[in-house]
Amino acid sequence: MEQNGTCTAPVTVCGTPLSDYDMYLYFPETVQFKKLSKKLLLPKLQKPFSKIVCKEKKVTLILDDKYNDEKISEHEILFGTNFRRPGMPERDRSKSFYGVTAEGTVYFCSPSPILYGYLWQLFLEEFAGEGCAISECYREIPKFDISRLEAEGYRKVFEDTFEEKKLDPEIWKHRGVGGSDGRYTTESQSTLEDGKLVIRGQYKADGERGEGWYTGQVSLRKWYRYGYFESKVRCSYMPGRHAADFWSAFWIQAPSPYDPDQSQGGIGPGGSEIDIMENFGPDCTTSCIWISGWEGERDL
Repeated sequence: MEQNGTCTAPVTVCGTPLSDYDMYLYFPETVQFKKLSKKLLLPKLQKPFSKIVCKEKKVTLILDDKYNDEKISEHEILFGTNFRRPGMPERDRSKSFYGVTAEGTVYFCSPSPILYGYLWQLFLEEFAGEGCAISECYREIPKFDISRLEAEGYRKVFEDTFEEKKLDPEIWKHRGVGGSDGRYTTESQSTLEDGKLVIRGQYKADGERGEGWYTGQVSLRKWYRYGYFESKVRCSYMPGRHAADFWSAFWIQAPSPYDPDQSQGGIGPGGSEIDIMENFGPDCTTSCIWISGWEGERDL
């Protein structure tokens, strides 16, 4: 730890000073992650590390394109999902966890890169005290349990299991209907099949609005101010995020989050958009908040 410009009582991992460790981030080669996650994530990993070990430390980026089981350096701090070291638990892409192996490898795994900074923060809060000696351990973020909400007084106010032949027009509405330049949103792309809402993105040579790409969007007619929102979504394949692409998403939003005068950084009458889930391919699912009119950090 830093004290009057010098380091005293350093943090050790299995007998090795944390300052001797190198940090590696395995990242997916997707447009969304390169544009958003990497530039926001790296400082959250690098700055706390440098502060604790009292010297500048960099994060080495590794393309997450193949399974890796060979050590890169003698002492490693690893973030990602596509690696394996002796003593690590079996890979499970549905869990977020971190730990230290008996050999001293520190690892952080999560299905969403956005959570790496949070896992790193939890690790440092527990282990980075003055003179702390870290040994073999394992920590896992508990999966969400609906009973926790019920204990706090939440109750179910809406549910649709899509057992009818079509969407109830008094409950649901089709949004964004229309389009141009070969990209169209139509009601016909959203159907109910075997207890599922199916929204298709497909190219039609003889579509109802002409040749081009077609998809659909639906939303509830009733607005909710507070609550817990849940859906089970099977995402379509999406290789990247480009202006002409369609991707799977589940989100909530206020009336006008994109107008700076209305949004006012999310606290105005226009509010914000909360993307509970956006999927940009098998290796990149993100959650984020859109606001307008904020004079600090830009982008999402």
